[in-house]
Amino acid sequence: MQLAVHPYHKNSYPRRGILVRGAHVADWLLQVQAMELSLEELTAYPVPGTTANSIWGCLLVLHEERNVRIGKNDYCQCVRERLYLPENSRLYPELSAAELDRLLKDRPHLFHPETGWVELPEPVGWAKLLQLPAESERQIITPEATVFIPSRAHNFYRQSLPFEEVLEGLDIELLPGRKSNTRPLSFWEKVKLRLLRLLFGKPLPPGAAGKNHWWTRLLSRLRLKLRSKWMDKMQASLDELEERNNREVDKLLELFRKNPMEALKYAIPIDSEGVSRGSGPGSYVLTQLWGNLSASMSNWFGGGSGGSVSGSSGSVRLGKNYVDRLNQEYRNTAQNLMKNKEYQQAAFVYLRLLKDYYSGADALEKAGLYSEAASVYLKYANNKLRAAECYERGGLPLEAIGLYKELQRDEKVGDLYLSIGKKKEARLHYEKVIGQYADNHQYIKAAMIYRDKLDELEPAQALLLQGWQKDRDAVNCLNYYLATQAGPQPLEREIKRLYAQETDERNRDKYLQVLKYQVDRYEEIQDTLRDIAYEIVAGRIGTDPFIASELQAFNKKDKRLLKDILLYRQQQR
Repeated sequence: MQLAVHPYHKNSYPRRGILVRGAHVADWLLQVQAMELSLEELTAYPVPGTTANSIWGCLLVLHEERNVRIGKNDYCQCVRERLYLPENSRLYPELSAAELDRLLKDRPHLFHPETGWVELPEPVGWAKLLQLPAESERQIITPEATVFIPSRAHNFYRQSLPFEEVLEGLDIELLPGRKSNTRPLSFWEKVKLRLLRLLFGKPLPPGAAGKNHWWTRLLSRLRLKLRSKWMDKMQASLDELEERNNREVDKLLELFRKNPMEALKYAIPIDSEGVSRGSGPGSYVLTQLWGNLSASMSNWFGGGSGGSVSGSSGSVRLGKNYVDRLNQEYRNTAQNLMKNKEYQQAAFVYLRLLKDYYSGADALEKAGLYSEAASVYLKYANNKLRAAECYERGGLPLEAIGLYKELQRDEKVGDLYLSIGKKKEARLHYEKVIGQYADNHQYIKAAMIYRDKLDELEPAQALLLQGWQKDRDAVNCLNYYLATQAGPQPLEREIKRLYAQETDERNRDKYLQVLKYQVDRYEEIQDTLRDIAYEIVAGRIGTDPFIASELQAFNKKDKRLLKDILLYRQQQR
């Protein structure tokens, strides 16, 4: 019986042997130590060289199959405890244990890639070759644990900024003369602020006085007592102040028409109910807002669309007409700044003056301030996807990973983990995506994650072959599968194997489409592809005469064949 060993795309037998090159026993022992193996868990056989009385190296036979970092050495497969073959090969024909014992006569053999079939002699007797020191002579010294000092920095991470610091940074950069009092209100200041809001705030809703709140009843009595001539005088004073406010706002609007950038220094934040700021109770004077602002930043940028913004000395409400005009001037200014690519100034207008947080975040993003934009998207726009994208573009992968996890974007999480060298964490999320793709029969997408992102070819090939076998985008799956075959000879062998083992009457027409795609890759295998194509066409032409047209792809220079195909199809019609 003649045995043959052929290359195969996977291992058919357990990996129990390791080929070690080297003519000296000392070389073998160094490799055993490098692979972190012990002599008690293996048996070593010397392997003869290509010339007489020479040694090529040795075969280390593991008593149990295990994963070993073999380094520059090579694995061998163990066939029925008697025969050792190189990795990624297969024995033809297949033999039973009895047949193999009868053929090898119960002696271990090795098929060596360079020397061919070799009968292995007696194993190496380590006891005769090694002289171990006596137990009394051994002195084991354990070093102290060292402090690990990295030789290089692999990653740098920036710290994301909270929203308040984003605004503070904009103020300092765009308006360096601004002085802001960020000291929190004292207890008595908070009490005073609450009482003033109750006395001069909105009218009480109907039925509020009847509620069981002592402060509600007290406030109602105070307001009833204040309804007198004194209140009439206060109303007259209020009308006068509003007229003065309107004149000051007219000045501001005129300044916007002449010099928008200068006008921004005097601009007043607005909301849906009006604007506020003044030099006296209820009055507004055209002065530089950002030079004498004493309110804390939280007062200017607190959440909510209702209520007025507190100024340094009081508050004032403008009529809706003036609010609309200011709003329009601010928006025109912001849009012009965006057109001129002055994105930071535009972000200042959107965030500080208009409280249009989404537009402000978009301006920050265009300015390249990705961390700042992400903070705004999170706090006010509640847009985690845009925030995650900003963190990713801004070099803040850990913050982006946290948001993508919440959004269940596992492939993106895997990409970011991979970008910072955490392949173990990346694999966990990639495998989730691979499982989802496989469940949906998207085998190509699943295989590309294994191949392109995890750099693992074998599971990728298995998924592509599964797509062919289950007829899910079969042609593309098989073309991707064959694309990894490097060189004409491996491709030719795999095409023959697939035709013999993975095709039948059900899918041979699709295999023909695969051959049409592969025929242009290597000229050396065109004869093989043409022969298989002819065989498939010959088997189908009786029931499908039009399949004859497929032969053109394998004979592009044969003009006579084209005429014959056209004539044959016309006769069949």
